[in-house]
Amino acid sequence: MEKSGWDPAAAIDLHDDPDVQRVLAFAATEVVPRPAGTTDELTAVLHALDGGFIPAGPSGSPLRGLVNVLPTGRNFYTVDPRAVPSRLAWQTGRAMADSLLNRYLDETGSYPASVGLSVWGTSAMRTSGDDIAEVLALLGVRPEWDAESRRVRELTVVPLSELGRPRIDVTVRISGFFRDAFPHVVAMLDDAVRMVAALEESDRDNYVRAHARADVAEHGDERRATTRIFGSKPGSYGAGILQVVESGSWRDDKDPAEVYTAWGGFAYGRDLDGAPAADDMRANYRRIKVAAKNVDSVEHDIADSDDYFQYHGGMIATVRALTGSDPKAYVGDSTSPDAVRTRTPAEETARVFRSRVVNPRWIAAMQRHGYKGAFELAATVDYLYGFDATAGVVHDWMYEKLATEYVLDETNRAFLRTSNPWALRGIVERLHEAAERGLWESPDPDVMAAMQQVYLEVEGDPGGRRRVRVRLLGVGMGPRHVTSEVAAALRSCDYVVAASKTADDELLAVRQAICDEHGVELVAVPDPPRDRADPADYPGAVRDWHDARAAAYASVLRERGGTAAFPGLGRPIALRLDDPRGVSRGRLGRCRVGRAARGERPVGARRQPPDRAARGRPAGARHDCPATARRHRRWADQPRRDAHRPARPDRPRRLVDLVGGQPGHGLRGARGRPGRRRARRSRRRRGRVRRRRPAG
Repeated sequence: MEKSGWDPAAAIDLHDDPDVQRVLAFAATEVVPRPAGTTDELTAVLHALDGGFIPAGPSGSPLRGLVNVLPTGRNFYTVDPRAVPSRLAWQTGRAMADSLLNRYLDETGSYPASVGLSVWGTSAMRTSGDDIAEVLALLGVRPEWDAESRRVRELTVVPLSELGRPRIDVTVRISGFFRDAFPHVVAMLDDAVRMVAALEESDRDNYVRAHARADVAEHGDERRATTRIFGSKPGSYGAGILQVVESGSWRDDKDPAEVYTAWGGFAYGRDLDGAPAADDMRANYRRIKVAAKNVDSVEHDIADSDDYFQYHGGMIATVRALTGSDPKAYVGDSTSPDAVRTRTPAEETARVFRSRVVNPRWIAAMQRHGYKGAFELAATVDYLYGFDATAGVVHDWMYEKLATEYVLDETNRAFLRTSNPWALRGIVERLHEAAERGLWESPDPDVMAAMQQVYLEVEGDPGGRRRVRVRLLGVGMGPRHVTSEVAAALRSCDYVVAASKTADDELLAVRQAICDEHGVELVAVPDPPRDRADPADYPGAVRDWHDARAAAYASVLRERGGTAAFPGLGRPIALRLDDPRGVSRGRLGRCRVGRAARGERPVGARRQPPDRAARGRPAGARHDCPATARRHRRWADQPRRDAHRPARPDRPRRLVDLVGGQPGHGLRGARGRPGRRRARRSRRRRGRVRRRRPAG
C-alpha cells in the first residue's frame, strides 16, 4: 500500500480476503490521510483569529481507536452525555470490573463488600464512559441503548444467575468538571444504586441492599442510605489535598482525611444538588475495601498531575484514617481496551518511575524546554511525594534515585541552576521533607550532605536569581525558629558565634542546646558594655555599641576562619573569611562584620545625620508647638523598646548571605523609619485614615 501511494484500489491486488481488502481500503482512505492533516493546526488558529470559520469535529483520544477525532485543529465538541456509556465503553468497563474483582479475589479469597472509585469528566469524554460502565458492572446493572440515537434508553438489572457473583456496593467520588458536564450521568448512577438497593435479594448476594438497610436502621432516612455519589461543593473544584501537602502543615492521615471530607462531603444524585453530607460520606468510606482509579491514556500518568494523589491518594488516606487500616488500592489500566490490566499503586509507580521519571531520554527532552522543562522535573518530584504522603507508594531507592539523577548529577544540576534555580531548590526541599517525615526511611548520609551543599550553593549565590530570606538565629532563637532550612544551614556552618551577657544566661543555654542537637560548635562572645545613653545622643551611642559588637564577632572570624553564623545585628548573617563573595567583596562584604574583619571604618558613619543636640536643638524642642514639644520630651525620657537595635541600619537594604537574612528584620523600616505606605497602613488600622471609596 505504501509503495502504491496508499491507493485504495491497490487493496484488491494485495490480498484475496475481502475483510483484509476492506481494512486496507479503510486505512488508505481514513487512517493515513487524517494524521497528515494535523499540520494545519496553526493555520486554523490564524484563520480563527482572522474571523474565519473553523470546521467542527468530535473530541476523544486517537489511542482508543477513535480515528474520527483526527485531524486536530478543528473546533471540537464533546460527547453526548445521554450516550454515556457507549457500547464500546460498556465492554471495556465490564472487563475492568472483572479484572478488579479477580485481582481482589486472588489476594483475599473473597469479594469486596464496597469499592471506592474516582471518576473524572476528562476521562469520561476520552473514553465515552469507561468508569461509568465499570460502576454499573460492579452493581450488576446493564444499560440499554436506543438503536437510532445510540443514547442510553434505560437500565436493566442483571440476574444473579447471569452475574455469577454478589452485587458490589460502589462509592463514587466525582470531580467538579464531571459534576458540571455530566449531570444526566450522575442521575443515572444514582438511579442504578437505588434500583439495586430495592431488590429483594439476600445481604450475602447484594451488598448495596445490606448496607442501605443498616443505614436505615441507624438513622431512618432511606434517601441518605442510598447516597453513593459525593463531590465538591457546587461551584468549587478539587479535593483540597494539594493545599495540605504544599503547606507542609499536615501531621498524619487525619489531617488529609479531614480536608478530603470537608471538600468532598457533598451528595449528588436526583434531588441532591450538592447537599452537605459529610457524615454519610464517612459512613460509606468506612466500608470501602478497594480504592480504585483508572488510567485510560499513555499521554499522562500518576506522576504527571496532582489530581491523582489528590483524588486517589486522598481516598486511600481517608479510608486509612477512618478504619485504621490500609484498603486495597488498585489502578485500572485501559489504555489498550483489548488488554485491560489492574495494578497496585506501588506497581504503577514503579512502572512510571522506570519508564519516564528517571528515563535519561525524558530528562534530556525536558532540558530542551528550559524553564518549563525544569519546572516539570520539580513538579514530578512534588507529585511523587504527594502520592507517597497519601498512599505510601514511593520506596527509598526511588528517593535516592531522584536525588542522584535530579540534584547530584552535574549535567542536570547545571541545567536547573541555569534555567530555573527555584526548581532545584524545590526538589531539594521536597526530598529533605520526605526524609524528615520518615517517608524516605533510611537516606544515605552522604547523599543528604551533598544535597545540603547544593541547597546552600543555590541559596547563597549572590549572582543567583533568588536569595534566602529565612530567620536563622535571631533574638530568642527558640526551637520553634529552627525549621528544616535553618537546621540544614546550622549543620553546614563550622561554628556559631553568639553574644552572651553572663555565663549562665538562659538564652545562651537555649542556643547551646540547639547547637548541640545539630552538631555545631557555639562560640560565646561577651557583649560589649552598654550604658543607657542620653536621648539626645541615642543614634550615635547605639551605632558605637553595634560597631563594638561587630568588631568582637570579626575578631573571632579572623582567629578561627571557616564559615560562621552570627545572630543578632538586626538580621542574621553568615560569613566565610576565605570566601571572596563573603568578607572581601560583594554584598556580604558590605555588612558590619565584614568591614570590621577587614579593619575598615564602620559602615554608615558618614551617613548618620548629626543628632539634635549637635544642631543646637535640645531633645523635645523639635516643634514650636508647646504640646508637641512636651510630648516629645516625654518620649525622649522613656527607655526605648529597641534600644539594642540601631536607629538606622548601616548595611545595604537588600543584604543577603549564605544562609539568609530578612531585610529590615527587627527594625522600624527599611531605612530606620516607617515608609509612607507602612505609615498610612498603620494609621488606617487605627482609624485615622479612611479609604477612598470608588465612585458609584
